[in-house]
Amino acid sequence: MNALNVSFGFTITSGARQFLVREGLHFRMYPTGKNRNFGEELGRHQIDLLRIGMAVHLADSWIRRSRSTNGLRQPVLDIEVLDAAFWAQADTYVRLKECVDFLSGGDDWSFSFHTTPNTRHDYRPDLFRGRGLSALVALYSGGLDSAAGLAVRLATAQGRVVVPVTVRHQMHKGRLVHEHFNRLIEAGLASKMDMKPFQVGAFIKNARLKSDFGLRIRETSHRCRPFLFMCVAGLVANSLSSREVEIFESGVGSVNLPLISGVPDFRTTRSTHPHFLRLISNLVSHVNEDCVHFVLPFASRTKAEIVRQAKELGMEELLRKSISCILHPLRRSSGRQCGHCPACVYRRQAMINGGIDEDRDAYDIDLFSPSSTLHDIPEKLLKPIQAFHQQAARLAELDTGRVPYVFRKYLYATKVVSSDEELAPHVEVYRRYRREWVRLVSDARRRGLPWIANDSSRAHALSYGVEAEGANP
Repeated sequence: MNALNVSFGFTITSGARQFLVREGLHFRMYPTGKNRNFGEELGRHQIDLLRIGMAVHLADSWIRRSRSTNGLRQPVLDIEVLDAAFWAQADTYVRLKECVDFLSGGDDWSFSFHTTPNTRHDYRPDLFRGRGLSALVALYSGGLDSAAGLAVRLATAQGRVVVPVTVRHQMHKGRLVHEHFNRLIEAGLASKMDMKPFQVGAFIKNARLKSDFGLRIRETSHRCRPFLFMCVAGLVANSLSSREVEIFESGVGSVNLPLISGVPDFRTTRSTHPHFLRLISNLVSHVNEDCVHFVLPFASRTKAEIVRQAKELGMEELLRKSISCILHPLRRSSGRQCGHCPACVYRRQAMINGGIDEDRDAYDIDLFSPSSTLHDIPEKLLKPIQAFHQQAARLAELDTGRVPYVFRKYLYATKVVSSDEELAPHVEVYRRYRREWVRLVSDARRRGLPWIANDSSRAHALSYGVEAEGANP
């Protein structure tokens, strides 16, 4: 019997509220298609890791952040596992807690484990799967970073088996990534034989949660969802005898300097942060009893630079079909991305600097269209792009050879670096990223775009000034 296909449950406690949820009733987690029997290739601890990942994902979605605690939470999970003693061991428990606490922005998670009633698990590893194939295993979300990154990597990985790992939390995601892979194959960047997508479904049944407990998913940040994604990819890599999982994120996106100043916390995602990748590598390697490293092949590049490389490969249409918006465009009747959320703004910055034009109706709100006026766009929708503008202004010292205090402090506080000797590559990629914004801001000012016209801060204007006109990359 494959224990990955057996129903399990866990109890979530937050304050005075507690409820027990079960797989099949309140959520689903399963490999799809040709990989439906993947559980047979996993050991007991690996099955347990997926159960824990799903529990963290659902709990993170339900437990709301409160202003009274400065947004910090204290979730408590009790999870059915196959080997409770293993997870209660200090060396395992500490790895798990450090990983989830950091990813969720400093929350204080507590875990307990009890042995599931049905402990049978038939372990039938495929002794020949992945041996000698040197597979390229990578996370694939269908976003701009995934699409551009995979295209660029395929151009340098001809002849290798490629395994893009997708965890679908929306039904539409499967169709989207399937179309992406077909475009890459049609472009000759990969053969149909070498492209081996791996998909897992991980769905929360909101209607059943509401009917059984009067609950609805309330926390919209989903900071911990990447924990489940990374766990799946790490186990897939292990099954293929691969020592690495590639994450297609730029050096800017992985470090992810907060747009606004303040203490680094849950408001800034850490899904591909270098320290999180070290923590998840440590945990998954411990569970696998074999090394696996989550790596950033594009850590030295900006998102726009990766986009430009993909464009040179003729993949403009693939990039246009990628989805970056955090406001669920696949669920909306228009199918368009919003155009104003932080993810959309960052996408537009990369696409414009990468030299790719998009359709006029690609976004609900086009912040880069001169036809838009201040009266057309509500002030609150301009805040994300103005925050990017202001962040670039605060980084002006990078062009003088100095490291801004706020930048240095963040890199140390979140353990991106542990010494000044490690600052240089991060400083350089952010310097080029800032120059990309300088050019964009200069062009926006000439065209009188709304988010420039409404930003009257003298400090921000001085940060660009004449420099913007002659900025060089």
